[in-house]
Amino acid sequence: MKIEVLLLAMGAALYIVLERDLPTGYAAMDGKALARHADRLAELAQQAGVPDLMTFCSFDADDDLFEEFDIEPEPTVWHPASAGLTTIRALLTAIAAAGLEPEQAQWVQEDLQVAQIILEQAEQLGIQWYLAVDF
Repeated sequence: MKIEVLLLAMGAALYIVLERDLPTGYAAMDGKALARHADRLAELAQQAGVPDLMTFCSFDADDDLFEEFDIEPEPTVWHPASAGLTTIRALLTAIAAAGLEPEQAQWVQEDLQVAQIILEQAEQLGIQWYLAVDF
């Protein structure tokens, strides 16, 4: 998949898409820090023995971006919230020792904390999710 190329080529942000809305609504993720540090987060996930965040990534097959970059869209894959929580919790633990500048680490932690709140609510309600990219 060429997602990593797209993240680097554009000012991207990662955000959570739920298969249905939470009854209480949910906080919007900025997600720019997650996209900016996707490579470092992938390394931390590997070290922690959990799936990389990008394994949860899917796209809307109707997005015109596929044609622009000559990429064949893959079907959307939904994931249980518990799977994402495992990765997010491991990354929250690891990010403090990751060697990022304090300000950068704070932005990544904030994105991960919002993602954790969203997925905890989704898990309680049996709602699946995927990670999307906003360009």
